[in-house]
Amino acid sequence: MGFRKLPSRPAFLASFVVHGVKARRTGKGTITGTLSQSGMASLQQRWVRHRLKAELPELLLLLSSLLSAGVALEQALSYTADACHQSVSKGYLQALHDGVQNGQALSSVGSNVLPAWLLMMMRTAELTGELPRILSSWAVQTLEQQRWIEDLRKKAAYPLLLLLGTSLTMMVIGTLVIPQFEHMYLEMGKSVPTGTRTMMAVMHRIPASLVIVVVGILLGAAVVNIPRVASSQAWKQCKNHLPGHRLIVLHRTHRFCLTLALLIDAGLPLLDALISMAEVHRQQWIATASRQVAERVAAGAPLSQCFEGEWDRLLALQIQRAEVSGDLADSLLKTESVTREEFNRRIERIRTWLEPVLSITVGVLVGVTMYSLYVPMYTLISDIS
Repeated sequence: MGFRKLPSRPAFLASFVVHGVKARRTGKGTITGTLSQSGMASLQQRWVRHRLKAELPELLLLLSSLLSAGVALEQALSYTADACHQSVSKGYLQALHDGVQNGQALSSVGSNVLPAWLLMMMRTAELTGELPRILSSWAVQTLEQQRWIEDLRKKAAYPLLLLLGTSLTMMVIGTLVIPQFEHMYLEMGKSVPTGTRTMMAVMHRIPASLVIVVVGILLGAAVVNIPRVASSQAWKQCKNHLPGHRLIVLHRTHRFCLTLALLIDAGLPLLDALISMAEVHRQQWIATASRQVAERVAAGAPLSQCFEGEWDRLLALQIQRAEVSGDLADSLLKTESVTREEFNRRIERIRTWLEPVLSITVGVLVGVTMYSLYVPMYTLISDIS
């Protein structure tokens, strides 16, 4: 089946370029540097997209509140831009304001750097007129995702730094200090203690082991990306037992159901919503899944067959319910709610045991380091005495 092409992504407005895209602030706070659309590299686009994803949720919540209160879009954008202090987001909001004044579509402003999910929501809002609700839904979901990612980073940051520092210390002791003890033992005609020999053997094997692990991971990733291997039944069964696979399935089910439910609930027909997701979304997995479901829907297959794939089993049950009730959006939203709660519970469980495990690992490494350093030293002092 053929898919209709969306309009090409236009360049940034001049105001957006001036007010923050790849701009630097001088000592007095003025913004210097300009960037043309033709000169924007992929890395720069990713940087701007990352900044927008981090800064826009709270600003779009404010914009959504203003629109819900009856403020006109142009005035709401001007107010939100004045309340923003980040250069990139301020430039984007001012570009939106100028675009509205010029009769430009919201989704056409900065479409090459907008987060894909937000871009898709904006295009849906333009078709359905549900801009406040759609912006609010995107902002709330993005803020929640940012919250648990930040919590996970905070809990893991200190133990990971300790683990890294201890590992580097062990490498230095194993490669520089312990060999000196070996030479001293040989000069005295003594045999090296068993613990020291074991530690030296381990230290000598660590670099080769790391190389083997990295090469194995790279080879495994290359093999898995081969279409014949990726579609094989053996790999699918093996993948189900890999650590983190359940989290990936829950996250993808939640994200797919939420996006599709918002589009359908905003008034888009199912097939149009799926085509929009397939064409706009930059994440390959959701674009591929949307395209496959759209092809089955266009072929007239039952809903329960259209949504087959690597989803949480709850989705199949809710789709069967939707075939009876006729309310697909409600079934998708219920699936999204349950999978999101289950995903958050598992993330919370990981946060609970991550810090103690890392702390215990650091303690073990510190103990091994102390043993490998002090035992040879005291043995030598005893022999000399």
